[in-house]
Amino acid sequence: MISEERVDKALKYMVATDEGFAMAKSHMVGMEKQEKTILGIEILNSTQSGQQAKEAEARTSEAYTKWRKDYEDSVFNFEIVRNKRNSESMLIECWRSLNANRRKGNI
Repeated sequence: MISEERVDKALKYMVATDEGFAMAKSHMVGMEKQEKTILGIEILNSTQSGQQAKEAEARTSEAYTKWRKDYEDSVFNFEIVRNKRNSESMLIECWRSLNANRRKGNI
């Protein structure tokens, strides 16, 4: 059974993480938007001739590699918050269903 204390904890978590969830998502989306800019700058700074060689150099540059790591970290952080919120939300829904069934006399 799911206790009311556990549901209360889940509800408080949901309320407390609204802003953090939004922040994590906005950071991730912002990082996504930066990719073309960073890649473009690195292509312009490339010493290679030919578009494929310039792009290859850009994608292996320090700036692009750093962006890639930062982007992966932002996705990871967002997914942690999202998954935890989904888990808490499912717990709340299960509790609601159990209580509705109890009121109807099904349990």
